[in-house]
Amino acid sequence: RYQSGDAPRLVTLPPLTGTLGGGWTLADQDILGELYTRLHLEQQLDQSVAAAAAEGWGGDRYAVYHDQEHDQLVLVWKSVWDTQVDAREFVDDYTLYLKRAAHGAAGGEAESTGPGRSCWQVAESYRCLSWNGAAALVVRGPDPATVERILGEIILSP
Repeated sequence: RYQSGDAPRLVTLPPLTGTLGGGWTLADQDILGELYTRLHLEQQLDQSVAAAAAEGWGGDRYAVYHDQEHDQLVLVWKSVWDTQVDAREFVDDYTLYLKRAAHGAAGGEAESTGPGRSCWQVAESYRCLSWNGAAALVVRGPDPATVERILGEIILSP
């Protein structure tokens, strides 16, 4: 698709070291891309479901922050999709991904939900999926307070 002129959209994330507080450093940031989005989804979803969910990928950016003193990580992954329908398909499938990660193959309910947001406790991390229009945001952190601070910093345009 890239060779036919379907170039990825530029996605940016604000720096979060100030939001996270002392001790946090940016460890990595890059673009995941459609292929790695699909491979990531395949960790919890069937290959055909993961491929269909990733197909409408329009662009993304992820950032990983590390707190060395407490050995904690934060992952922020913002994606944009070709259409709102593509974004909704990703959100639905990523919701299933998180349910399975949180509660095994049988799935489970989100611990907290609201308009455009669902959150789960997964092992020793707290994860939220937020969406608006053709954009989605995944935030993984050590606790709900940290994740909420990050969600408050990133605006998803419809």
